[in-house]
Amino acid sequence: MFAFPTETLEHIFSYLGQGTLRFTVSLVCRHWYHVAQAHIRKTVYIAVTQLDYGHGRGGPPRNSLQRMKRRRALKQLGYDLREKLMSAYTLVYNASLLSTASRKFLFLKEEEEVWTVVEDAFTAITWPSSASPSISNSISSYGVSNSPLRIRQLILDTGRCERAWSRLTPLLHFLGHRLTSLRLENIPFRSIVPIHRILDSCPNLQALRIASLKPNIRAQASKLQEHRDHNFATLANLSLHSATTNATSIITIINPTIENERQCQLQSATFENLGLSLTALESFVHRCPNLNELRIISAQPIYTTKNVPSQITNFLFYKTASDQFFHRLSSPPPPVLDLSSSSTRQPPIYLPKLKSLYVSISSNSRSYVMEEIAPIPQFPMVERWGFSTMSMERGLPFSGSILLDRHIRLNALTAVEISKYRTNTLDEQASNRIIEWVHHLLCSSPQLQHFKMPEIRCPIRLFYVTKDLRMKLNDKGHLSEDEAHDYPIQQKVWACRQLKTLHMLFTPIMSRDKALDEMARVVLGYLVRACPELEDLLIHDEYFLREYPEHVCLLSRLKRLKWLHLGGFTCLQFDWIKRYYHYDLRDQIKVQWEYDHYIGCPCPSSSQRIKTSLKRLWRDLRLRNSSFDSNDAISMSELHILRAFAKEKEREKEKEKGEIGKGEVREEDGTKANEKEINDDEREVIGGVDMTHLGKLQDIVNYFQDRRSSRDECLWPDLETITFYLDRFADQNTKSALYEHIKKFRPEIKIIFLSDRMLHQTYLTVE
Repeated sequence: MFAFPTETLEHIFSYLGQGTLRFTVSLVCRHWYHVAQAHIRKTVYIAVTQLDYGHGRGGPPRNSLQRMKRRRALKQLGYDLREKLMSAYTLVYNASLLSTASRKFLFLKEEEEVWTVVEDAFTAITWPSSASPSISNSISSYGVSNSPLRIRQLILDTGRCERAWSRLTPLLHFLGHRLTSLRLENIPFRSIVPIHRILDSCPNLQALRIASLKPNIRAQASKLQEHRDHNFATLANLSLHSATTNATSIITIINPTIENERQCQLQSATFENLGLSLTALESFVHRCPNLNELRIISAQPIYTTKNVPSQITNFLFYKTASDQFFHRLSSPPPPVLDLSSSSTRQPPIYLPKLKSLYVSISSNSRSYVMEEIAPIPQFPMVERWGFSTMSMERGLPFSGSILLDRHIRLNALTAVEISKYRTNTLDEQASNRIIEWVHHLLCSSPQLQHFKMPEIRCPIRLFYVTKDLRMKLNDKGHLSEDEAHDYPIQQKVWACRQLKTLHMLFTPIMSRDKALDEMARVVLGYLVRACPELEDLLIHDEYFLREYPEHVCLLSRLKRLKWLHLGGFTCLQFDWIKRYYHYDLRDQIKVQWEYDHYIGCPCPSSSQRIKTSLKRLWRDLRLRNSSFDSNDAISMSELHILRAFAKEKEREKEKEKGEIGKGEVREEDGTKANEKEINDDEREVIGGVDMTHLGKLQDIVNYFQDRRSSRDECLWPDLETITFYLDRFADQNTKSALYEHIKKFRPEIKIIFLSDRMLHQTYLTVE
């Protein structure tokens, strides 16, 4: 038997997905299994706080039995960590609680106990037991560099806990030398982020994200640490003076140590809900000249002192100061004319590799001039942009018009991310203005690959592009004033055929004569036709998909999908998700019985008895009736669709009393027996996209016919994760039933359940 060299296998495995490595490659042989383990990105998730809701409160154990269980659990945690940390790629240290109301039950002793176990596990792995130093001793560079740990990504979610935030330094000592990605989530209010210590501890760091919750008042804002040299304040004052005179002639006095600091290999940096002063951000950018992505999301205003003016601490909120800063980011530094020791040029912060830029400020800045700060005109070569809807809401000339005029002509725009400026609901005029711009952007950007708008709802009526669908919207007497708004390019279809990422919320048509099932088919059918190359899709809705979840099967036409995020769901029928379309109808009925009884029964023990009795009954039925043709087997979802399709045809026949034979129905599966193929003249092609049967049940019927005709074709071969954003009414029984239901058909897919309030907590989806 021919065996591939290990180097060849490693090169091939580096291009494969995580699901293929876990459930296909690892099963070939023992050699392939060991080679694949180095490419499987395993995650170790440490939840610091485990609340015991059995007695209504969390906290320390109340009796000897609880204390014994606690010690046993901590001991088992230590054993598990020593085993799993060796092969882990991602470490998640989470101290967040389930809700804000439970925060008062957080006991610091609980976090200390867990951290002691974690620290002991790291120490045991880093050094041999014979030479293990004291935990309190600092970690030597020899121990770190020779550590067998292969953790490359660290995620620290402090949950605004000061004690958990203090674990950053020891974690960086253990893991910083090998880290390529670091994410700090929910850092406490009033924190000072040691940015230079992070850069010094992580020489191989490529991606950095630091995020805090939005503070209620300015005094709660966290901020980046100022430069370690106090003489950097002199640079700030002189920078402000040069900003008020001429942005191109910048000559200031600076300490030579700043110029000679070690530069980092960081490529992506994200700061969310942080206070960013000019001196702190300049010193950071100066050390990271290889940045190709800089994201400043909802920058917070911070208090100023008498020594440093507000134009330095809150420079992003002053147009002159922010323009001067971004001018230096986009332009090479001027030549140095005076090379004397007393006067040197300002530290260069020019980023020649910058391709992605996101800039937005907080809505807590009412005392400042409210202008759009996204410096789009200064960065003509940037291909990925992110900004808020601040200027769009105020009706001013906004950055979006500049973005369209400058980038669409060159067809160079590849990514756009839009966030809502305020937390409250947008007014009618602002919402129409934003949606009109978004629709124009998507219809005019053929090179767009990533688009995210997870906070602004898009009206479904923009997808009613066919003749039949447009006729249903002509009667505006049934629509509200907002729904009756005319968009100049409503009939156009999105031009972004290469779109890979789409995060969007939808607003249904709130009219009595508009069916929710039709809305679901319109949205899903439109997306798979206009954006067939999607890999990351987030759809959040609270109406139509909740009532008709089986229509989600239309998304399986997306052959390259890897990450699917579904919001507003409570119960789904997902048996169509099977990798190959081969079913045993008797097993399908059994699964449906189990699923219905499991959800309807609140008692787990009673539910288990029902499942056991059903299995015993079904085993007897299988023995009595063994003759069954697998070619006639279909999924339960298809069965529901065919029943609905048959009822629809019956209603049409009642309306067409004089036409006999035009809508005859087959008794076997409810499809038309004499349905003829659609001619090219009857197809409805809009903007180069075939929109035939958009919004009709015939579209789903055709989908299942295609699957039955090619049962051995793999469905979603690259799918890795499905994330459900459930509302607060979803109980644990629903989650468990849905989890088991999907895992039965696709065990390799990772299933995640999150609250609909956690749309941005994407760190939980890491593999």
